[in-house]
Amino acid sequence: MKKNGKWLRESVLAYGLLACMAAQAQSQVAVNLHLTGATLKEVVTEIRKQAHVDIVYSNEDIRRLAPKNYNMEKASIGEVIDYALGGSNLTYEIKNGVIVIRQKSGDYITGRVVDNTGEPIPGVSVLLTGTSHGTTTNENGEFSLRTNKPDSKVTVRLVGMKTQELTWRGKPLRILMEEDTKTIDEVVVTGYQTIDRRMLTSSVSTVKAEDILRSDVSSIDKMLEGQVPDLISVTPSGEVGVAPRIRIRGTSTLIGNREPLWVVDGIVLQDPVNISPEELNDPDYINRIGNAIAGLNPQDIERLDVLKDAAATALYGTRAANGVIVITTKRGRVGKPTVRYSMNVNMKRRPRYSDRSIDVMNSKDRIQLSRELYNDEYIYPSNISMVGYEGALHQLYTGQINQAQFNTLVDNLETMNTDWFDLLTDDSFSHSHTVSIDGGSETSRYYASVGYNRDNDVVKGNHDERYTAILNLDTEFNRWLSASFGLNANVNERSYYQDEIAPIEYAYNTSRAIPAYDANGNLSYYQKMRTYHEGYNYNILNELGNRKDGAVEI
Repeated sequence: MKKNGKWLRESVLAYGLLACMAAQAQSQVAVNLHLTGATLKEVVTEIRKQAHVDIVYSNEDIRRLAPKNYNMEKASIGEVIDYALGGSNLTYEIKNGVIVIRQKSGDYITGRVVDNTGEPIPGVSVLLTGTSHGTTTNENGEFSLRTNKPDSKVTVRLVGMKTQELTWRGKPLRILMEEDTKTIDEVVVTGYQTIDRRMLTSSVSTVKAEDILRSDVSSIDKMLEGQVPDLISVTPSGEVGVAPRIRIRGTSTLIGNREPLWVVDGIVLQDPVNISPEELNDPDYINRIGNAIAGLNPQDIERLDVLKDAAATALYGTRAANGVIVITTKRGRVGKPTVRYSMNVNMKRRPRYSDRSIDVMNSKDRIQLSRELYNDEYIYPSNISMVGYEGALHQLYTGQINQAQFNTLVDNLETMNTDWFDLLTDDSFSHSHTVSIDGGSETSRYYASVGYNRDNDVVKGNHDERYTAILNLDTEFNRWLSASFGLNANVNERSYYQDEIAPIEYAYNTSRAIPAYDANGNLSYYQKMRTYHEGYNYNILNELGNRKDGAVEI
């Protein structure tokens, strides 16, 4: 009996050995595969046709396997399956002459790395945290890494991307890589050179354009307000297109102005009009014509470096006595062409007499005030305009009308209630559009964009219109020779009224008892006095209608 038992055990072992040898021999059978975008099911079907082997798998296990291309001649079944399962959490083994595809045991960390568009990222470094044991992702962004303990941590790194540390819980990881925008703070651009911040001793502030972009303003200088320490930005009025007054280092006694120097991609920009120091603070010039970067589209800007101390003067001379703002525009990137479109739409509400912030007398209140001043024997200025109650009194005293006509005229004035805000302003809509494209290879990269911006003021006829275009090309011929080409073009058109007209101020300060039109619908004029004896006929709508005299277009 013992002898028979020994013989039985030896027979079973021999049978098992023969079965394994047979299965091993089957896995070495050569097959030819020429498949495009084939799933594992299709590959197994083709192997079965050619080699007549049994392959077992679970549909759930292979569900996430990405299709692959197969171009194999006289490849063994083992080589085919190894390729098909590469980068996945699956493996195979031979049991009783059958090839079984199954999930790997828990000592393998598997996963897939993708970007923010869902595209796989090859070549990403994946390390067991705290060790030098690691791997890289394949062309499908997949990886497999062996570990000896559960809840292992992996560190995922790629140049230009944020480093991530994740804990493996026994399931495949899906890792989303994000661009590392913080690297912008590691260097400082001075216009002439790029310096490691750790080696810098100057006072420099750096901001990323994407962090300060605002939809309610259309120029980068206005967006700087409150973003840079020690930089003061004051907009002198709410008029569209008005450049803010930027102060970094106070007032210069060397060149007679207070404006900082603007440098775009290493090029020093001058103001659009050569203005003398005596005219620099005239709001009709420097603030309305705009500064050196008034034609630059904020969507095309990558970063700004503000040089605030004496180092700026050392680089740019006395022109930088008020500080320097260095602008770096966007450049191309490695990858397929990417087209982007951005649009901003804004609405500005015109003032209304019903607004709480506008406390203006109506016609009846204004006539009553004039009566009280007259009864109190108030002495009017010699150049007061002959309009409203005062104008009616003047006509009565000079014999132009009688008492009855005077009373009728005053009664009409009390119910006039001219809506100057409605006549001089409108609810306005402003909009801006930018279309850009960027891409390139390791040796040549490009960035191009065109933009349009239309800022409409609440004052009728006031607007700021801008067309922009930019093209940046970068080429690397070899390790020591590279070239860059940049083209930046813009066209600006602005229309506004001179301070002598000032429609908003007129609407705030003019009596509502003054008519804009007469009974026949024609413009109603009144005597606007220069002195007590000298005046001229005036109607603000007539002044605004004659744009050659009343408005400026640049």
